[in-house]
Amino acid sequence: FYIIPVVESLIHKNPIGVVTEKSICRRSIAEGLNPLRLNAGRVMNGDYKTISPDADLEDCRDAMRAAKARYLVVADENNVCRGL
Repeated sequence: FYIIPVVESLIHKNPIGVVTEKSICRRSIAEGLNPLRLNAGRVMNGDYKTISPDADLEDCRDAMRAAKARYLVVADENNVCRGL
């Protein structure tokens, strides 16, 4: 299961979405488009949840359960993406 966070820019690393294997399939292959000719913005999923790097694992688990999510984008107090 591959997930890549998409950020606003290399300077402003605010998360704006994620690219997953599923999003590539849904937004390219299913629509008959060549995924090698699309950019991340075209196939990214903008529906993601964030959590603080200081959150403990129970908070992560609870947030994932509440959102029915398989991943969380870790963003600091300045909304800078720090990981997944």
